[in-house]
Parts: sequence; structure tokens; C-alpha cells
Amino acid sequence: PRWAFEPWISKDISDTADTYAFVDGFAERGIPVGVVVLDSPWETNYNSLVASPQRYPNFTKLVSDLRAREVRTVLWLTPFINSRSYDFEPGGDAYFEASPNFDEANTCGFFVNGGQQYTWWKGRGGSLDFSNPAAVAWYHWQLDKLLVDQGVSGFKLDFGENYVRTDTVQTFAGEVSHQAYSESYYRDFYRHGVAARGPEEFVTMVRPYDKSYEF
Repeated sequence: PRWAFEPWISKDISDTADTYAFVDGFAERGIPVGVVVLDSPWETNYNSLVASPQRYPNFTKLVSDLRAREVRTVLWLTPFINSRSYDFEPGGDAYFEASPNFDEANTCGFFVNGGQQYTWWKGRGGSLDFSNPAAVAWYHWQLDKLLVDQGVSGFKLDFGENYVRTDTVQTFAGEVSHQAYSESYYRDFYRHGVAARGPEEFVTMVRPYDKSYEF
């Protein structure tokens, strides 16, 4: 979509007032903004898919207000759902329990490699199996609250699947290459977002390679 080529702005560790001020600061300087990326931490836990009521007490209104100014909202996500979370960034949030959607995903077998958990830079958890129809339907139901109910226009998919440290990945569809699993992750988010929002109202941004994380 054309708006995806307008300037994007992003910062870690934000909140509602800070987001409005961020956009206003560009407008006051005559700099157009097309997209605001809400990076982590924006949720009740990493990849819980629910906006933090402390940081964003009226998340739907924030997204709507920005959209009225022709500014879309894009959210940070990875494929992991955590049993344990942490954040080493100063000013980040502390989560003392598992993500609220972890137990159901784990009990239902929605993670790859038989539910094996892996440590990544925001904690420890399982990586969603995007070849499992039940897992995908369950996950899409949660995504639709963001996409359909709240009007989010895209996701920053911040890799993460590389922390599944196996050359091949055991999935609902059988054993696949790590590359195939990675592509299923990016493909599913894109296809579902376009189906939910339409091709002119949705984008994904991906980081498939980052030397700073040794990948």
C-alpha cells in the first residue's frame, strides 16, 4: 500500500501520552508520518497479544485517533509464547508469570518440536506451529482482536524463530527444514493480516537477519 512508503517512526518503551507527543513532534516540524511502530513492551506479557492497560489504557482510541490523522499503527511481535519473561532494557516491564496464553498453547500442543522451550532475548517459551490448523485458528482469533476490533495495520515480526536451535523442525505437518518453518511464520502473518484488513490496509515488516544477535 502507498502509505507504507511514508516515513515510519518507532521507539522502545513507550506509552499513550508519549506516542501522541512523538507524532506531534514530527507534525510540528513539518515532517509527515505514515506509521507508528509500538515496539516492546506494549503488551501484558511478550506476545500475549493484549495491550498493556498501564501503558495503553484506551488502546483502541489511540489507534483510532492516529488513523484519523492518516497514521497507521504497527505492533512488535515474535512467534514465541513465554513460560518465563524478562527484559534487560532499562525502563522495560517486568512480568512475573507466564504469558496468559501460554498454558493453553502448551496443553494443546501448539508449539513446534513437541513443546520444547527455548531461551530467547525476552525470556523462555515455545514457538508456535504455523502448520497446525488448530494452533493457527486459535492464534488468529487473538490476532483478530487487534486487526479487526482495534484497527491495527501491521506487525513488526522481529525474527525470533532462529532461537529454535535445530536444523530441522518437527511440526504438525512433519519434519521440515528450519527455513521452511521460518517462511511459514512470515507467510501466515501476512496472509491472515491481508485477509482481515485487506491488501491496502495491512503490512508486515520482518527482520530475517541480524548480525547483532549472532544470526
